[in-house]
Amino acid sequence: MEHKNRHGAAVEATLRAAITSASLGHFARGTAARILSIAKPGVAVDILLAQLWSQREDGELFETALALEATQDTRVIRPLIAALQDHEPGRQLAAARALGWVDPKGNARVARVLSKVLADSSRKPAVRAEAAHSLAYQHSNRAMPALLAALSDPDDFIRFWAVLSLGFIKNRRSRRQGDPRVVPALESMLNDQAEPEGVWTSVGREALWQLAHWNPSLPEYVERLQEESARILADPGSTEKQRAWARSA
Repeated sequence: MEHKNRHGAAVEATLRAAITSASLGHFARGTAARILSIAKPGVAVDILLAQLWSQREDGELFETALALEATQDTRVIRPLIAALQDHEPGRQLAAARALGWVDPKGNARVARVLSKVLADSSRKPAVRAEAAHSLAYQHSNRAMPALLAALSDPDDFIRFWAVLSLGFIKNRRSRRQGDPRVVPALESMLNDQAEPEGVWTSVGREALWQLAHWNPSLPEYVERLQEESARILADPGSTEKQRAWARSA
């Protein structure tokens, strides 16, 4: 029995070290957290949350957020919502990211909170954009008003993620709770040629992609997507990013 206890303690120590390791990626840290949670529920997320509150560097905070979301432990939702009110934008952004992904079923409270973050023009654009992105995974029509309003935001990064999220939410709920405003709203974005840094295409092409992958199908947009992809690939002036998008579209 003493040998088993020593072995268990050694395994726990190894998992704890993995969770807090700066040299390991978020996937390995999240996996270690899930394993530790089987034996000691709550311990792993407490360790990660302590890191989230102690770290200052944006990259470290984001990695910890990714590890937290990998646990899929909904007990982190309340402290993450609290982190959205922290004075550090990097911590706000990390919390907004993790909140979108930690509960694969979606969460009505999270949708409300992230919608408020998106609508708050006093926050950093990056934090609002992350909130818009995370709303894609909440499957909630509660997010629609904030996302629709974000389509007219001056920041193209926010507009891009609002377009993506509107498409994701509508397609996941299309036959049950469709919102008739979404298709016209996305159609209004088709001429938005802004290409935000860090994403794969322009706002307008993302709107086109969402419309072409609609459920139920919108054949005219399927054809337009094919035509736009062919045009980009035939144009010698197209950038490599544009070509990569066209090949994958």
